Amino acid sequence: MDELFSIPEVKSPRLKWMERHGIQVLHFPDLDTPEPYVATRYGKEVAKGGTAEWACYFAAKKLGLKTWNEEP
Repeated sequence: MDELFSIPEVKSPRLKWMERHGIQVLHFPDLDTPEPYVATRYGKEVAKGGTAEWACYFAAKKLGLKTWNEEP
């Protein structure tokens, strides 16, 4: 046994939200841009952001979705 306690892995609310809405975030660190994170939905670019969280937020607003913080 390598662990003191056996704790199951739990996904964050944002990751669950991304899966539910078919959103992925890609990171392009080699690009010289202030927004290296790109949110895609079903393979099409939806939004960009300075962080993965901001890319998801901008994608939600563009798609008219409630964010992971706004959903019940």
